[in-house]
Amino acid sequence: MSRRTFAGIAALIVSCACLSAWQDAAKKTDTSKGQVQEARVSGLVFRLQQCRHETSTVTCDFSVASPQGDTAVNFYSKNFLARNGSRIVTSESTEFIADSVRLAGKEIGSSSRTTLVTGNVADGQIAVNNVAHKPAKISLLSIRGTRTTDKGAGDIVFDAQFRNIVLQ
Repeated sequence: MSRRTFAGIAALIVSCACLSAWQDAAKKTDTSKGQVQEARVSGLVFRLQQCRHETSTVTCDFSVASPQGDTAVNFYSKNFLARNGSRIVTSESTEFIADSVRLAGKEIGSSSRTTLVTGNVADGQIAVNNVAHKPAKISLLSIRGTRTTDKGAGDIVFDAQFRNIVLQ
């Protein structure tokens, strides 16, 4: 087999592996068929449990863990740094910034801070008010914040994204 043929086969194998990994990632972030969504960003693991519409509020429940070491985390909503808060975008392309964030039992209007201990899972909740009608689905849920390692190396910004969420 010539070097050129071998290089072509190797490139094809690599591109297939990348496509397979991308498809696996897409499966983890699409609940349109009832699949579990998981996002891994900045050393944190997020799992979306559900989103629901009640009266005029959309509430999304999630869990988060820090498998690589203890870390302090902040999750942001509407009143923190203007449009940098967590948000949803509906299937009608309407964007709503989160009004509140709850993490590990703590609720703060603009941000919620807690320390994630390695091996523990913290439950969280994002609430968006004034969503008058139930959207067909949420095209994007973006959970934004910062994390700091136990070594105090500074804040690292994260944006955990979930897509195609069917509302309960």
